[in-house]
Amino acid sequence: MDGSQALDVARYYQGVGSLLPEIVLGAGATFLLLFETFAKPAPGGRRAGLIAAGVLALALVASVLVAGQRATAFSGMVVVDPFVDFFRVLSCIAGLLGVALALRSDEIDAALRPEYYCLFLALVLGMILMASASDLLMAFIAVELMSLMSYVLAGLRRHDRRASEAALKYVVYGGAASGVMLVGFSLLYGLTGHTQFSLINQVVVEYGREVARSGLADPTKLLHMPVALTTGMVLSFAGFAYKIAAVPLHMWSPDVYEGAPTPFTAFLSTGPKAAGFALLTRFFVVGFSDAAQFDQNLLTDISALPWLILVIVVSMATMTVGNLAAIGQSNIKRFLAYSSIAHAGYALIGLAAFSKTGASSVLLYMAIYVLMNIGTFYAVIWVREQTGSELINDYQGLGHRAPLVGITMTLFFVSLTGLPPLAGFIAKYKLFAAALERAFGFETASRCAPAVMEHAEILDKLACTFGGSGMFYALGTLAVVNSAISLYYYFRVVKKMFLEKPENPAPIPVDGLSKVVLVGVSVLLLWFGIFPTALEAQSDKAIEFHRPTLAEVQPSLTPSLAAKQLPAATTAEVTPTTPAAPAPAAQ
Repeated sequence: MDGSQALDVARYYQGVGSLLPEIVLGAGATFLLLFETFAKPAPGGRRAGLIAAGVLALALVASVLVAGQRATAFSGMVVVDPFVDFFRVLSCIAGLLGVALALRSDEIDAALRPEYYCLFLALVLGMILMASASDLLMAFIAVELMSLMSYVLAGLRRHDRRASEAALKYVVYGGAASGVMLVGFSLLYGLTGHTQFSLINQVVVEYGREVARSGLADPTKLLHMPVALTTGMVLSFAGFAYKIAAVPLHMWSPDVYEGAPTPFTAFLSTGPKAAGFALLTRFFVVGFSDAAQFDQNLLTDISALPWLILVIVVSMATMTVGNLAAIGQSNIKRFLAYSSIAHAGYALIGLAAFSKTGASSVLLYMAIYVLMNIGTFYAVIWVREQTGSELINDYQGLGHRAPLVGITMTLFFVSLTGLPPLAGFIAKYKLFAAALERAFGFETASRCAPAVMEHAEILDKLACTFGGSGMFYALGTLAVVNSAISLYYYFRVVKKMFLEKPENPAPIPVDGLSKVVLVGVSVLLLWFGIFPTALEAQSDKAIEFHRPTLAEVQPSLTPSLAAKQLPAATTAEVTPTTPAAPAPAAQ
């Protein structure tokens, strides 16, 4: 190996030291797997859970120690920035809560617990990599790492018919979604010549400027984005939408949530969903926004791409379908599955706003949602252990038999609904405020001026009413209506717990660990609801994306095969200041 090649290798691994939490999780999962393979089996399998909790605690400490760095690793495929710092801490905390749920539950066989915790650590690693992925290839690897672990954990109870059915549906739907996402990625690469989000951004923004210049030069010959770019964005979004269980790619969610072990269902509804939103946010903000406009708190739509309308429609459909479907559920896990779908629709409001406030509100919402939902599932696991049932009817009189569980579960439902003074209210308020802020920022199109609208046809009037700012007013209004619907079905459970007498009035004692977890989560939700400033400040600070330049992502001085095959006309792509643009398509 000559000196230049050695220099290139060193440069490729430069920045790996900033990935200490990821290294801890990977090494910890490997150690746990080898240790449990050769060590004497422990009764109950609790030892593996305690080791996993220790690894997650070390990763959390490492996340705090390395916070504040800005670095790239593996030729820019992975980045470290405040956004990653936020999701590292969130993922590790969610992982620790997930381990606590698994230690509490009796649904996982003792013989399978070591494998469960090994796969669980790998799943958390995949979540963090999704937040730090800055390249199409790395994004796909991270998504598949998380997905493969999820498939196995969902079907861990091999002799349970529901679990096997859930895992099969999960794999089939997941494979199809990954294929669709890969097609979208390939279109983006073929059109821009890059897999790095920030370099794709340079190409797209430059073409957006050409569109603007052409419109000023000759308004009769407007340029639009190539269809391939629109298609690539839509297909990529479809792949991400599956991971967050957004409509119409939500069909797997209720069956998987019902069939999977309840501790994993609790984690699946929070951690991986938050990671999906992390990747979704970085992909669209870094790849398809103007950095200067983003710093001014309002992104500029690059030409007339329909993806913004698509996100708004998906958000509306997701929250509406999730809430309406939850009303008629009799199984508490399916009930919470549809509730989780609805909350994905709420979080999509922040992405639809496509602004700094919108992106910050998504992070805030995900952090609070992790607490709300895991607290709710902890109560569900406790009730299942006491009654042996997951049916809502068996919650009858629970508030009289176990007042602490009934009261804390009511607080969780109040927070999920978005009522003050709990943290769920702040989370939803920030999302709704982001939509209204974007609505205020829209300028009325000339064709929608009042003087013109007086003589316009009915279809033109409707288009102007629901176009631009009208879309966001409609989105905010529908979100408020859906929150009212959720109040009905959440309090249907509360009614059963407190307003109906139990068949067996004997009190149910609550153990010490359950008291600590339920009361602790309730206090945190109340604290962040009354004093949200610190969490808001962290979510605002996290929206400082690192956008690697070409110098950071070029791994080798030796031209790659792909670079050798590029025609001479595309040499502008290797210059950071003048990125190449797709060929204009005149309309």
